[in-house]
Amino acid sequence: RERLREGLLHGQALIAFANAAQVERNPDTVLAGFRPERFFQLFPHLDTDPGAGWFWHGTPILGPAHLRAAQLRMLERFEAANVLFDPQSEGGGNSRRGEALSTLAGHVLAQCSPERRPPMPKRRPEDDRPPAVDLAVAATLSEFARASRTGSAGQFIETLAASLNWRAPDVLASIGFLLRLAPELFFYFLLVWQLAKVRP
Repeated sequence: RERLREGLLHGQALIAFANAAQVERNPDTVLAGFRPERFFQLFPHLDTDPGAGWFWHGTPILGPAHLRAAQLRMLERFEAANVLFDPQSEGGGNSRRGEALSTLAGHVLAQCSPERRPPMPKRRPEDDRPPAVDLAVAATLSEFARASRTGSAGQFIETLAASLNWRAPDVLASIGFLLRLAPELFFYFLLVWQLAKVRP
């Protein structure tokens, strides 16, 4: 538990524990009651450096710089693959996969309860808000990470297939494509839901 407090976890994650105040008063107290909803709510208040993602080198984890670094890698792959990046672009080897992925991610975002919808940084400081596609991708990866950590990934895929009227292999193909495009972002959300699992 000392590693969690001494530089491994960003304050955004530490504050999201239900007993954070008690731990602050008594260092012998074990961190418990990690609340992902609280963690997500804290991000906009702590995300003060638009360039932080370029300079993140692995720690602390689960802070704004970690999320921004994962977003940067994702956007680089989106641009290279020509999917979910420029809505005006047409054709290309990934156009059909991109369209299917866009449909799936938008559906997951719409179905996701508001308190579980993760925030994402704005791509540029002058933007009013993050692009809808970034929020949809984040929700999809977070919900799949949550299902993976709770042993319900298969059910997640089957439920999506039924609600979209797709075959389960088609859902898996889109999820797999997204994991190739944004593995760092998926790992970020795996860490979030791992904390929720091991420190309930």
